[in-house]
Amino acid sequence: MSADLWQRGCERLAAELPEQQFNTWIRPLPAADVSSDAEGGAVV
Repeated sequence: MSADLWQRGCERLAAELPEQQFNTWIRPLPAADVSSDAEGGAVV
């Protein structure tokens, strides 16, 4: 997953969720790494 996509998703969630919920559940999550392979991609 690109860092830009993760950032945009976080911004949208921050706008929709109460601040405390966002800071508790979303902010601590790291962006997933994605690698390309013959099957179209894999989250690592």
